[in-house]
Amino acid sequence: MHRNFYNVEVPYQDGLLLYNILNQAFVYLDKAHKEFYLNPDLWEKDLQKLEEFKRLDFILDDDVDERALLLRNFNFARWKSNKVHVTVVPTSACNFRCPYCFVDFKRPNSLSDLYIPQIIGFILEKLKKLDASYLELNFFGGEPLLKIDFIFKLCDELKKSLPDNIKWATSMFTNGYLLSREYELLRKYKLF
Repeated sequence: MHRNFYNVEVPYQDGLLLYNILNQAFVYLDKAHKEFYLNPDLWEKDLQKLEEFKRLDFILDDDVDERALLLRNFNFARWKSNKVHVTVVPTSACNFRCPYCFVDFKRPNSLSDLYIPQIIGFILEKLKKLDASYLELNFFGGEPLLKIDFIFKLCDELKKSLPDNIKWATSMFTNGYLLSREYELLRKYKLF
C-alpha cells in the first residue's frame, strides 16, 4: 500500500490537514491519526483505521496507479464528450492595441474565404470521429469583427453542411468596438 500521490499534506498545529485533489476529500488528522498515516509500518496493525483512509483514497493498494487513473479520466472526459469545441481566428489584425494583449500586430494574418471548405471539413470530421452531437464554434483574434463577412459566410456554409441532429452555438472574443455596425446580423447568427 502507499499514500496517494494526489494527497496534499499541510502540517497544522499538532496534526495534519489532508486533502485529496482528485476526489476532494478533506480531513484534519489529530496527532494519533497523523502518526498512523505517515508511518506505513502501523497500517496493518489497525485495519479499521486503515479502512477509513482507504475509503477516502488517502491510502491505496499497491496495484492502484492513481496517475494512470487520472490520465484515463482526463482522456475519457476529453475524447468521450458529446461536444466538439473549435476556435477559428479569422484575423490576427486588430483595431486596438491593448497593453495586455499577446497578439503580434506587426504581421497580421487573415483567413480568406478559400479556407471555409477546409474549416467545415475539419469540423465535420471531428464531429463524426468523436460521435458528437454538439458543436461550440468560437471566433477569436485579433479582432474577429474586422472579418465579419468571413464569419457570416462560414456560419452560412456550416449551417448547410451540418447534419440535422447536430446542435451548435457560436461565441466570439471581441473588444466590442464594432458591435453596433452589424448588430442585427450578429443576433441572427447568435454571436451576440
